[in-house]
Amino acid sequence: MRDKFDDFEAEGHKLRKTTIYKTSLSRKRKRVTRYDYDDNEERRIEEAAAVPLSANESFKLGTYLPIIDAIFADIANISC
Repeated sequence: MRDKFDDFEAEGHKLRKTTIYKTSLSRKRKRVTRYDYDDNEERRIEEAAAVPLSANESFKLGTYLPIIDAIFADIANISC
């Protein structure tokens, strides 16, 4: 199931007749950064330099995979 994301996405594009994600049309959101001076400065710099994901990757990693994992975990709990 995890590797069938592209198939489900193609099916969804056929139903909606579009291939554009809503998040790709909206502006990029900026996170509020609060500066406190401690030893975690390197971590903050690395987080700020993180590569932004495409709308497709963001949906896959943030929504699709967690739902699939939760379904399989629930099935495993039921069958035990």
